[in-house]
Amino acid sequence: MKLLCEREETAEQITIKFKYYAALWILLLLVFVFSFTGQYFGVSEQNGFRIGMGMLVILFLLSLEGQKLNREIKIAMKTGKKVEISGSKFSFSNPIIYKITK
Repeated sequence: MKLLCEREETAEQITIKFKYYAALWILLLLVFVFSFTGQYFGVSEQNGFRIGMGMLVILFLLSLEGQKLNREIKIAMKTGKKVEISGSKFSFSNPIIYKITK
């Protein structure tokens, strides 16, 4: 399931693009909003905590998708392969892109 990232491999390089990485940060912000200030939005404190914890579980499950790719990037850096990084992890229009030269 490729919700947050894409991996393309050619003969010369591997390109990893985290296109919706900024959505994880927005979801994390929503976790804090519902966990601590849910009572101000008409949600009881206990239900706000439940909503926040549910969002946190979703955040964890979504982040598992990128763990394998992050491990691949770290191994490439440790083995001395050329890794180019461009973009921003907080932007939807300019997502973070890793290019690993084989």
